[in-house]
Amino acid sequence: MYMASVIKKKKRIPSKIPYFATGIYGAFYLMQMNFTSIREWITLGIGSVLIYFISTKIFRGKLVEYEVPVQYEDMSVQEILSTGNLYMDSFEKKRRKVQNYEVRLNIRNIIHVSNQILEEVRNDPSDVKKIRKFITYYLPTIDKVLNSYVDMEKVAQTPQIIESKKKIEELLKTVEKAFLSLYDSLFENETLDLMTDISVLEKVIEQEGLTEKQVL
Repeated sequence: MYMASVIKKKKRIPSKIPYFATGIYGAFYLMQMNFTSIREWITLGIGSVLIYFISTKIFRGKLVEYEVPVQYEDMSVQEILSTGNLYMDSFEKKRRKVQNYEVRLNIRNIIHVSNQILEEVRNDPSDVKKIRKFITYYLPTIDKVLNSYVDMEKVAQTPQIIESKKKIEELLKTVEKAFLSLYDSLFENETLDLMTDISVLEKVIEQEGLTEKQVL
């Protein structure tokens, strides 16, 4: 199952202090009331509202950040391209941390072909449907894999760590080839159209008697 893209949002969690302050005020005021005057009840009500309102302005609560899944179909082409560019930036930061030269080169190639894919979609937005899994699964998964590889290089190189690194290195080579294939597939329609045009043109030339054999 592919990993959905997410966007980060912020929301404020209300503080409980305004409720406590209002409750304390109400309890204290009720102890002073005779329960015989409507004015006292009105004063209690107005006072409680004021206490709560002022408290919420002073104690605004905690601002927290959370992620909201975004369906690929709901994202605009620009949002999809922006998501891809963010991953490219993340890949580059991790590439600079990698010590293994061949892996750094491999990551650079992945970034290069990924940028070519994004550029082609920018030029022809109709290709956006073809890169759904590229954006929603491959890029975020590779980002996690690269993060793991960077961490593995920092720890003691036990047989298990070395084996895990080798698996990631082979995976990255496979990813590079897969991305190259994806990039080529974006031009399939254009290639087919070109071959059709060439075929039609050849027939027209032949019909007009312009082939080398007929001219001679």
